[in-house]
Amino acid sequence: MATFTLPLITIWKFSRLRDEPMAVLVAMLAASDFTFGIVLTSLGVLEITLGYVPFCTAFQYLVVSSAGAVKIATLGLAVDQYTAVSNPLRYHCLMERRLPWLIAASCFQFVQLTVVGGLFHAAGAITWHEFSHPGQNGTALFAGCRWEPRLSSTHMFIFEGEVFLSSLVTSLLMLYTARVGIKRRRAFQRRRRRGAETGSEHDRFMENFRAFEKILKLISLSLLLDVTTPVFRLYQRWHAMPTIAGVLHVLRLGCTILEGSTYGLMNRSLRKAYKDLLGIKSREVRPAQVRTITVRTNTETIN
Repeated sequence: MATFTLPLITIWKFSRLRDEPMAVLVAMLAASDFTFGIVLTSLGVLEITLGYVPFCTAFQYLVVSSAGAVKIATLGLAVDQYTAVSNPLRYHCLMERRLPWLIAASCFQFVQLTVVGGLFHAAGAITWHEFSHPGQNGTALFAGCRWEPRLSSTHMFIFEGEVFLSSLVTSLLMLYTARVGIKRRRAFQRRRRRGAETGSEHDRFMENFRAFEKILKLISLSLLLDVTTPVFRLYQRWHAMPTIAGVLHVLRLGCTILEGSTYGLMNRSLRKAYKDLLGIKSREVRPAQVRTITVRTNTETIN
């Protein structure tokens, strides 16, 4: 949970970060991750301490809604990375217009999944387990607060479909950003070989593209799992494979933690603010010492 709270505390403490579009989007992702983590943790704690979970179904629907909001927040960061690589000089201008829409989309996803889930529950829609095993009592079969006998089958189908689509768009946008970045880097290299000035655009682009390359390498497994796991979970509606499902679930949770911290650490402003918050001194670069050599010239007059 510390990896999710650190960006929120940092942006709350350092107001200058609120003018950084990527920092705000990292905070949005951290808030969604924190909601997902705190609700999921509360389920386990309540079940261990009380032996049961009050409002179990409501908790389960909140877990699903926060997970959906996480994927939309990740898509927003993919848009941010594309803007930084494709338009480095107009980055702030473009992202200031896109930022409110990206934040609203993540919030809307959370509210939409929560409301739709509540409507399906109120209507008494069949659960995931009832769909897969007609005639069986899933509540008696699954001990504790489990989602299979409580969440609507239709709602879970909608959720997995939305996760698949948002993750697919995120992955494709990240790959397209890599393609755009490689083409722009080659163009700058050709201009420099011809002796043309590249100016500040080249410096800004290279800084953004290097950070993007590191992000893409670190979250590549997460992107792959986000696209493939929803398909596997839907396939399980007819052919259950609990062992593989458990492994994929653990991997996805681990990648969620990695993904949440990666974006923050790759942003220079956030990284500096983390060090200031934690009291870590940045390594100072000493200026190079310049020796001044005085050359004396003796002028001889030839008569």
